Amino acid sequence: MTKSSGSVSVTSRRFITAFGLALVLLWPAHVNAQTCVKHADFEGCGLQPQQCFPVSAGPSFWQDPGGTGTWQYRRTLQSPLNTCEPALGNSIPNCCGGQPPSNSPAPTISLRVVGTRLLVDYDAPNFFCTNGGDWPPFFTCTNDPFADGDRLSISDSGGPIEFAFIYFEHGTWDTGIDLLCGGTHSYQANIQYVASGSTLSASTALAAFTGICPDRRCPCGAAPGLPIHVGSGDVTATQHLFTIGQEPLSLPFALTYHSSTPMFRGLVSSPVGVGWTHPYAQTLRPEDGTNNRLYHITAEGYESEYLRIAPDTFWIAINPGELRGTITQVGSQYRLTDLSGTVRPST
Repeated sequence: MTKSSGSVSVTSRRFITAFGLALVLLWPAHVNAQTCVKHADFEGCGLQPQQCFPVSAGPSFWQDPGGTGTWQYRRTLQSPLNTCEPALGNSIPNCCGGQPPSNSPAPTISLRVVGTRLLVDYDAPNFFCTNGGDWPPFFTCTNDPFADGDRLSISDSGGPIEFAFIYFEHGTWDTGIDLLCGGTHSYQANIQYVASGSTLSASTALAAFTGICPDRRCPCGAAPGLPIHVGSGDVTATQHLFTIGQEPLSLPFALTYHSSTPMFRGLVSSPVGVGWTHPYAQTLRPEDGTNNRLYHITAEGYESEYLRIAPDTFWIAINPGELRGTITQVGSQYRLTDLSGTVRPST
């Protein structure tokens, strides 16, 4: 089996004697050691520890250690609309007199849903010129982003519901907000930060978003239209090809088909045709630019999602709701453990 860039094969120990094949769990590219550069903390607050500035070789994703612990990740090194900021190297830039200029291009912000999770994409031109003595700005003085003039926020029709510090210039904020499966709710996003003599800001319109959940598992015994899932309309078909009569257990091999469109088309391999899969085509991939949420396709083509929680090397099943598996990272391995205790380690 060919190893693709940024991935490794995962060996299913049960079937080694039959094929020596791998259960494919795609592993994200290894992250190189990061450079941690910090502001000189001349504010002297000390309420929270100084965070690493996102220099070129610095953090590409960040979790707020205070508040709700939400994540942000970098989309590009700097804002493509910068006007007075030099190319970012591995030191904190000295530009714009310590604040973005009042005539900076306006920031931009947008909302999107990945599965059920609400994400905010933002761009903050010249924001890295902000030099208040800490990073993110005012972070060492408060664990409440609302207390600072530089912040991201999410609101619904009832008003603000979540805030975050601005960590990158061109990044994505994982709000930690999940919509109900198939449920619709309206949200609005805002970004604002202090410039020289003014405040730069942008907002989205209040708009409705719908949560999309895996819905391929057939509710056997409750679906009169088997093999059609009565909830999603997904048609499932399995074609047995052969069985190897090995000891102590025989090894069957079959192909499985699903008619429904997968949650993340770009993350799904189709080794034997669109919609078809087989027991050795399982995949496990990050849904976006971090390893915060992992997307799993099983041997039968079922979809599931896992969410990283503290510590950073542990993920819990979140979709579908009845799933109880976990994933751990041990050294350079992912270890997927299902409810029966079966562990599938990476190699």
